[in-house]
Amino acid sequence: DGDYLLKEEVDAYTDVARSWVRKVTKTVVSNVLLEQNFILEVREPFKGSLFKKGLTQSEVDARVLKLGVRLKGLVNSLRENTTTKEMPEPLISFMRRLVAHKQKYPEGWLKEGEREHLHIAENSNQAGEITTKDAKYLLTSFVWTRIIVLEQILYPWKNQIGPQVAPGKQQQGNLKIISQMLYRGVCAALSPDGSPDKMFDTEVLNEIGKLPGDELYLYKQAQEIQDWMKDNIREVIDMQFDICFPQGKPGIGEALNVGAQPELDAANQTRADGEASRVRTARQGSKPGTAASRIPSDGQRSPGRIQDRTLSEGRSRPGTQAQIPTQRSRLGTGASQQSPAKQPPGTGSRPGTNRPADLSRNGDRGEQVPASRAGKVPASRAGSVGSNARPGSVPGAATAAKQSPEKKLPAVQE
Repeated sequence: DGDYLLKEEVDAYTDVARSWVRKVTKTVVSNVLLEQNFILEVREPFKGSLFKKGLTQSEVDARVLKLGVRLKGLVNSLRENTTTKEMPEPLISFMRRLVAHKQKYPEGWLKEGEREHLHIAENSNQAGEITTKDAKYLLTSFVWTRIIVLEQILYPWKNQIGPQVAPGKQQQGNLKIISQMLYRGVCAALSPDGSPDKMFDTEVLNEIGKLPGDELYLYKQAQEIQDWMKDNIREVIDMQFDICFPQGKPGIGEALNVGAQPELDAANQTRADGEASRVRTARQGSKPGTAASRIPSDGQRSPGRIQDRTLSEGRSRPGTQAQIPTQRSRLGTGASQQSPAKQPPGTGSRPGTNRPADLSRNGDRGEQVPASRAGKVPASRAGSVGSNARPGSVPGAATAAKQSPEKKLPAVQE
């Protein structure tokens, strides 16, 4: 008895997992491939010679810092995407089947370390009872080891990340270092005592290969980031397991209960949002010139966007080009809507054009002022506007002109 996974099923759902994880790894890996003079190789400091450049302790510290930034970026990004909203539902269902009791796997699909943890006999491909501990190991091996470490970080050009050609020796060395350090973090997170050596799979170590530089010295210098990865990767592993089994993994013969999925997703999302908030705070407080400080925060958008938004709202900022006034009449609802052909000479539109008159009369002083100011009339005077008022004129302008002829200005010659 037991379920049986076909190879075609495993291949199809592995592609689904690759697409989900690619959102996490693409930015970090592309940065490693494209950034010039990016070196993660670490060895003990030494004095240079005529034919070989030396290495100082400050250079070692800078390389370890760059390595830590990228490893933390990978883990935090996967944490933010570990929710039922981001994880495809078919992938979640497949991961439940992957660790089902008495599951039968395709011939040759399991790695040697996976067979040992599932206690599968030498001539068999079927598991027995899979405990919670063994289930976490297999799910982590599927997502973290198989896809992230051995595919998308170690060989990104084969997995639709960055240029589709093999990078140079230096870039490949950087990718090996990131892969190995992430794998050590995964093994430490799965280990009961936090020691990665007990969880290593020789097949995975051989595929990563020898690292450039002094590997043991690298582990010694990067101890702080390894401790951080152990705790945070363990948290993300638990989040992924809880999404698959919100009520805990059922025993043999027990039905799977996933009724608490919305509440679980809300809890995972809260943890992801909290981590994202800490990342944004760290970016805002980073020193100028660092990679983090170049990422604009919510209050540091580009000036061009701010200017576009300001102009669209009808405001002009100091130092920018003022908005061009529209040709809409500013006289209110009492202005006449007569056709330009029937308007008296000297008012309204100019002959032969559709442009409104440039000048109108001020009702108080008989002065000729720009039309953009003519519409600013107190409400107490606006009621005298009749239905036959001339476009471009102010109510009471003619009466005021007769009472104060000495202030009347000459007519403008068109």
